[in-house]
Amino acid sequence: MKAREKLKGNDDFDKMDFYERTRSKDGKWINNNVKKAHEKMRAKVDESKDTNHPIDGNNAFNDVLGTKSSDCASLGHGPPPPAKKATYKELNERYRRLEEQNSLLLHERDDYNEQLTSTNNKMKELEDNHNEQMASSMDRVKELEKKGAFFDNGNRGQW
Repeated sequence: MKAREKLKGNDDFDKMDFYERTRSKDGKWINNNVKKAHEKMRAKVDESKDTNHPIDGNNAFNDVLGTKSSDCASLGHGPPPPAKKATYKELNERYRRLEEQNSLLLHERDDYNEQLTSTNNKMKELEDNHNEQMASSMDRVKELEKKGAFFDNGNRGQW
């Protein structure tokens, strides 16, 4: 009997139950190592019942047999579902969407660059106008100084 058939109709199981149901038949274990591992799991669960932190079958399973990096951590019970491989059509569609996004981002970047160039040109123009006005004002001040327009009652430097 396959493991899925053994678990059919039982939505509330953990790794320890799964281990037992897939490695025993009619109450007999497939070998002594499996039986000893299950006994260790059961002992861990039983010992922890009287403590503040009882261990469930999943934790007992992980403690006795360990885990692999490919195990699904905290994603439900039982074995992980088979990985779905992307089809060629799906990959092409994903590639097409990424190309579209990339194109839109490139256009957006170009628009921002144009705005930046325009703003920089306007700033340069304003700076040039400001410098011209300052130079003109300084020339006017020098002319007025030569004429003595800034002297009052003969006291130089007073306005």
